[in-house]
Amino acid sequence: MMQPNRKEIETIARVRGLNHEALRMIKKIKALEEPEEGVFRDRILVNYERMRLAMERVGLLLEVRLHSKDRDFGEYIFQKVEHDLDILEDQIAVLDTLIDLWQLQEF
Repeated sequence: MMQPNRKEIETIARVRGLNHEALRMIKKIKALEEPEEGVFRDRILVNYERMRLAMERVGLLLEVRLHSKDRDFGEYIFQKVEHDLDILEDQIAVLDTLIDLWQLQEF
């Protein structure tokens, strides 16, 4: 197994941080009372699914990277991970905003 380089270590740290944020969003969504059908509910569900898929892709890519001995392939995998982390970060931000807006609308 290859030693991770600095960029890979930074990416893994980012994965851990975003995973924590994603889990926070999941808990926040589960704590919501069932939103009535409509724009907020639909958007929350769509963005939740996008976040979940990005988390899944990151996990799969890291699993492939773990078993790769080819340095060039490993760098390619980490480029893909970075792309999916950007998606994950965006989806977390959108979800956070949507949930806040939905909660404000309920009051």
